[in-house]
Amino acid sequence: MIPVTLRKLALTLLFSGIISGCGPDTDLSSEAHAERAQQLLDEGKLKPAILEIKNALRTEPANAELRWLAGTIYLEAGENAAAEKEFAKAIELGIHSVDSELPLVRSWVAQGKLQEGLDYFGAKELSSLSLEARVLYAEILLASGEVSQAEELLEAVLEESPDLVEALLVLARLEIGRRNLPVAKRLIDEIILQEADNPFANLIAGELAVAQEEPDKAGDFFAIAEQDSRTKTLAKLGLARIALIRLDYPLGHSITRSILDESPNLPIARYLKGLLYFQEGEYESAINELENVIAVIPKHTASQLLLGKIYLDNNQLERANLALSTVVDSDPEHLSGTQLLATTKLRLGQPEEALSLLGEVTADSNDALSLVVAGSAHIALGQTSRGAVLLEKATAIIDDPSLLRGPLARAHIAAGDFDTAVSELRTLIQSGTQGPETHLLLAFAQISKGDLAGAYTVTEELKQAGFTIFAVNLLGAIELRQNNLDKAKKHFISALEEDPAFIPALMNLGRIELAQNALEQAQTHFNSVFEIDPTHADAALALTEILVREDRVDDAIELLREFSDHNQSSRALIVLAQLLSQKGKSDEALQFATRANTLSPTAPETAIVLALIQNGLGLNNEALTTLLKVPEQRRNGQFNLAIAQTAQVANRLSLARSTLNSLIEESPTEVSPYVNLISLELAEGDLLAAQKVLSSLPETTAGYNTLYPTLFGDIHRSAGRYEFALEYYQKAFQEGASAKLLHSIAGALLKLNREHETISMLEEWLSEHSDDLPTRLLLANQLMLQGDDGSAIEHYEEILKYSDSHPLALNNLAWLYHQNGNAKSIAIAKKLLNLGIENGDILDTAGWIILNEGDIEQGLSVLSRAHDLEPGSADITYHLAVALQRNEKYSKASKVITNFIKAYPEHSNRPEFVAILEGQKGSR
Repeated sequence: MIPVTLRKLALTLLFSGIISGCGPDTDLSSEAHAERAQQLLDEGKLKPAILEIKNALRTEPANAELRWLAGTIYLEAGENAAAEKEFAKAIELGIHSVDSELPLVRSWVAQGKLQEGLDYFGAKELSSLSLEARVLYAEILLASGEVSQAEELLEAVLEESPDLVEALLVLARLEIGRRNLPVAKRLIDEIILQEADNPFANLIAGELAVAQEEPDKAGDFFAIAEQDSRTKTLAKLGLARIALIRLDYPLGHSITRSILDESPNLPIARYLKGLLYFQEGEYESAINELENVIAVIPKHTASQLLLGKIYLDNNQLERANLALSTVVDSDPEHLSGTQLLATTKLRLGQPEEALSLLGEVTADSNDALSLVVAGSAHIALGQTSRGAVLLEKATAIIDDPSLLRGPLARAHIAAGDFDTAVSELRTLIQSGTQGPETHLLLAFAQISKGDLAGAYTVTEELKQAGFTIFAVNLLGAIELRQNNLDKAKKHFISALEEDPAFIPALMNLGRIELAQNALEQAQTHFNSVFEIDPTHADAALALTEILVREDRVDDAIELLREFSDHNQSSRALIVLAQLLSQKGKSDEALQFATRANTLSPTAPETAIVLALIQNGLGLNNEALTTLLKVPEQRRNGQFNLAIAQTAQVANRLSLARSTLNSLIEESPTEVSPYVNLISLELAEGDLLAAQKVLSSLPETTAGYNTLYPTLFGDIHRSAGRYEFALEYYQKAFQEGASAKLLHSIAGALLKLNREHETISMLEEWLSEHSDDLPTRLLLANQLMLQGDDGSAIEHYEEILKYSDSHPLALNNLAWLYHQNGNAKSIAIAKKLLNLGIENGDILDTAGWIILNEGDIEQGLSVLSRAHDLEPGSADITYHLAVALQRNEKYSKASKVITNFIKAYPEHSNRPEFVAILEGQKGSR
């Protein structure tokens, strides 16, 4: 929009420049041309105005004011690239005026160069901008999909100037985008009443009429807007919108093609072309056009919304989630975006998130889609009566109740009510529904309820309807359900022979191969899926599983990192967090788990992983908060047990007790709540309370004869009565021998200083259970403590035959090799580093060995990392000080020791510390 004041400003600047010109003849010539150009501009005669300004510029090409006027004329004429060039030249030549750069910004906007406009205003102080500039900024923000920011800016402008037409028009366009059509109509009607010929008002009035599906009225408004060169292009695009309403697709394509020939990068024209393809059912072409828009304007609301709908319709749920989340994040009040995103969340199995997006939906609502989604979500959560009320209301107000059968069937499937789902889907098929999806849903419901004969019938119906590939794939799924893997594979291979890019068959085939441990073949099929659809979370997770099985955890982490950089999948993020946590990278794991929890804040599996990581970092209260955010209806016994355990660690003992008592009341023969409640009472030193809990354990509990003496042994051990503890552990062991009980017996024996008896017992157990790595590790550790390095080394080496990356076995073996002068120690130390585990003790071992093998720089680097992780360890502090000495950093070595002693004065007389402070070099 170019205000009238801008034209006057151009003329004023022009005359002020001409007065100070060079010679009278030259001035007169350029002045005459300039005056004529201005006069023609005011009369709306733009072509002759362009000729006159060109004549003026031939005389004075370096005149900033002439360039400014030229830009103004070109902008009025809709020659935006030429306008940009002239305004840029005027600014380069030093033109000075209020908001002198705004016309240049307008020329960018007219060409679809929104990022340039965003960059321009982004570098400005908002308070320094004029009202006109702020309105233009809001217009750019709105076109860029930054709806909330645009609205905030417009509200501030209208607070200063409530009747500013330009701001009201941008606000009207914003409300049209949100489908708040009555609000938009009120705004536009008031402006049209005052300025009936305002081309911008008529343009937006036409857009409103299109949204109201009133093509004749829209045509009248666009006809007025088309008379003005500034709005001519957008008015033509409005005619393409009318063609869409009238289903005149050839005309729509003709209009958009002619505009794109003139302005090939105009985003709104690309969007309309995508919309045309969508309505014609050409989804791939539509996606290509829309992605062209998003490449230029990543948050273009209309394009992201349409992409989300296409992906949702084609069951590409992760992609739909990404596109629609972009819409809602930019504008939380966008009703259509919110409803579609809620639908997507529901189909992703996230009914809580769907309800959270929709807010409170009651039977008083008259929005059918909100009623359907909310009702379906309540049913999926087991709130059947509440969901049914909403769906009944939707049925009463919707024009075609059959449209509800699909969502209703999905909801019943999610709730496990397969019989009702089958009934709904059968009715839907009988009504003449097109496409394979309904048949596939029906087959899924029948397979889930065990009606394989019914599912076979569906395959025949699919074949008769011409959906052969779906029928073949379904036959494979039926065989898979019966565990006939070879028959299933044949069907999936047959489907791929018809279409090598058929994702369901690729995924099914890959899953079978994964189950059969045919990792290379599985990887090939999952990679094919990933190439077709880079947002396919299941394919990414399957490839991750393969890499983990191949002991390529670092590669698995990198795969999920890259996937999560471009996709919003809480499942991928949570697996990535788990892998990072296993590698000891807890801080990074926390970041990804938090992202996952933000995407799915009420998903139990996400909350559990995040809470575990938070607990590991000592963030116990935060972990408890994470778990408590999950609604009660989504918690099961295991989840509530995690709440109790976390509450105990967070010192919320009353919550822990009440939760455990509730679990015991709900499931009196479930073991875990008793064990945890006894553990809680023992930790508090209340032995009587622990015994009381134990006495309430029903004798009908599974494994009672083993469990009861085990827990009684725990109570005695907690009281320091190790003889009694040993007696009860041995009784339990006689009832049911297990490695866990063996370790409890070993613990009691060691407390009684019966080390040799412990070693003999462990050796005897391993003679019959050679693959019991935890017990072998316990034995190796005990042998090392007893000074039997040779035997300890043998057992650590045996462990590594089974698990060649076992961190503790590698750590202790490296240390023993080093102590015994075995050159293998350096290789194991470096292997420890390659594991990437951020553990202070492990890094200390590796760093100390590397240092003493002569690589003093790497040794110092590794020991510094160890000290950063465990600054309170005296041994690590000493090793770091020695490394600093070896690197001739003596003052730093002394400082490390001094700082440690200040923090831990009980170590002030430690001999090696005293030696360092006295300037003596540390020993090996």
